[in-house]
Amino acid sequence: MAAAAGQWDEVPNPAIFSFAPNHAILRQNRWGYTAIAKILVVEDNKQNALLMKRVLEVNNHEVIHVSDGESGLTTAIEEQPDLILVDLGLPDIDGQTLVALIKRVDELKDVPTVAVTAWPEDTAREMALAYGCDGFISKPINTRAFPDQIAAFLTKKP
Repeated sequence: MAAAAGQWDEVPNPAIFSFAPNHAILRQNRWGYTAIAKILVVEDNKQNALLMKRVLEVNNHEVIHVSDGESGLTTAIEEQPDLILVDLGLPDIDGQTLVALIKRVDELKDVPTVAVTAWPEDTAREMALAYGCDGFISKPINTRAFPDQIAAFLTKKP
């Protein structure tokens, strides 16, 4: 469960800094847990969402999951995540529309938005670029490579 707004404060934690992305702001909630980044996962497939959530949480990220595009846009505006992972085949809004809407919000325009898709790699690369995404990750995710892929997108942040 994601922490409510205002529950996270910046925390200097040298043990986490040793592997945190350079731009990461470490947060500590009222229970003492730290997170490297707040990541919004917009994914309608429960198994895919759960797998991403587990891998991200094991790697000290705060994860917020929603299962449709409308909730994705609303949650992105409210939560101001550090990274947004978007399934391109959502039930209500297609990925292209969702990414375009996210990029129109001033507070979100610089947040890395990554397509998570089962499309073939060449098609995924072209479509992610055409949709305005900062990149893509193929599904099913490779649980060993996924943390490094996420770190790479987080460090690209201006």
